[in-house]
Amino acid sequence: MPEQHLNLSPLLSYLKETPAYRQVVESLSQGSRVMVIEGAKPYLLAGLYQKLGLPLVVITPRPEAAHRLQEELSLWCPVSAAVHLFPEPDALPYERLSPDTATVQERLRTLSLLLGQESKNSAPIVVASAWAAAYKTIPHDHFAQACHSIRRGMKASPLELVNRWQELGYKLEATVEVPGQMGRRGGLVDIFPPNAELPYRLEFLGNEVESIRTFDPTTQRSLTLTELIYIIPAREMLVRQEQIVNFLSQGHVEEGMKEELAWLDQGQAFPGEEFYAPLFNQGSFFDYLPQPLLLVLNEPEEIKMELEEMERRALEVRGEKADLPPHFPTPFLRWTELAA
Repeated sequence: MPEQHLNLSPLLSYLKETPAYRQVVESLSQGSRVMVIEGAKPYLLAGLYQKLGLPLVVITPRPEAAHRLQEELSLWCPVSAAVHLFPEPDALPYERLSPDTATVQERLRTLSLLLGQESKNSAPIVVASAWAAAYKTIPHDHFAQACHSIRRGMKASPLELVNRWQELGYKLEATVEVPGQMGRRGGLVDIFPPNAELPYRLEFLGNEVESIRTFDPTTQRSLTLTELIYIIPAREMLVRQEQIVNFLSQGHVEEGMKEELAWLDQGQAFPGEEFYAPLFNQGSFFDYLPQPLLLVLNEPEEIKMELEEMERRALEVRGEKADLPPHFPTPFLRWTELAA
């Protein structure tokens, strides 16, 4: 028998009879689309989501609260409404640590969802911790320009596509098994975008996409035909030469850093390359939010305290980096910037 998942959304009908709920709905219907609450109630948020039919974005003070709320909302929201978590980076800013691949891909999937690149049956629901939302990301316009679709029958050079996808962070492998990989064998090109459940196999006849199929990454066997696929970046950093040139022109930069920047400019991957993401990522999570929407700030005073503490810790790490030039960009939005 198929696995049964508990869903509490039918109980929301009782919530809708309460005077307090009707009062909240009335205030939001009059134009207010930002809620400030103390202690997020998943059933209240699910009821408002169902009533208003708007995208719902909830910001919590701490990561553990965001994870818990995402799980609770999944119980209370209709089965058709997927609740997404926008996770925070694994490492502190200025640390030379490679991020967890799954975390990066989930952030990219959520940005793609908010950008509206793909048609969905219901408005998106996203939960994020304060730190996840404050950490700078790919600028909205750059992300939108990088996203593109491939349709059966379109004209495209396999080599040019592979080169383009490499710039978006896809790694060329002999066998495509996990998101962020691509492969090419003659007239066949495989790619596994982070926003897809299965990888795709494109079959070319010359420079024409003759067919597109999903395939099983374990057995490599082709599955179902599809007409259209969406490609999004595979890493949360889009390298642009003009930003490297601008950074180098602003002041003294140590030789080791210049060498690594040259590698980035040439498309050469190396461990810890995401350290340089602040040079390119000056976009905000909030730039991606669709309009209209319901934005919920859960315990804003706690959000403020959490962000101020994270900023303090990040600046401590920066102070220990003797080779970091003063003009190296800040990789996060301070509380004062977010509050404004």
